[in-house]
Amino acid sequence: MSRLSIKTFATVAVAAMIFSLSAGAFAAQATSVQSAPSATFTLSANPNIVSPGGTTMITGTIQNTSSDVERLTISYEVEGPCGYYQVAKVGVTLKPGETRTASVSYTVPNCAGTYTITGTVTSGKAFVTSATTTITVQ
Repeated sequence: MSRLSIKTFATVAVAAMIFSLSAGAFAAQATSVQSAPSATFTLSANPNIVSPGGTTMITGTIQNTSSDVERLTISYEVEGPCGYYQVAKVGVTLKPGETRTASVSYTVPNCAGTYTITGTVTSGKAFVTSATTTITVQ
């Protein structure tokens, strides 16, 4: 298992299809009926209590719960004491019903306190879902 930055942590997807049909002098335009993007997302840290400079395993799981292919973006924010703030963004494309899980070994900062990791899933500019986990450094 390699030690990676939270910026390498990934998983997410959204899709839109438009079909145009035309025949001779008569043209008809049809747009596929597509459900709103839908997904479930979980985020965890194990262990969630870590010594300063220690490591934890952060795991994220996303599932496409729609009947369409989804192209999603997961934006991660890590906030904590001593002005700590880190962001990362990843994209993923998921087939209907598909689930993906990614884990990363994360080295926590040396500053004691509680760090909050939030993952927000979007489709374009539309919010889909989010999840949060915390790590306590002591």
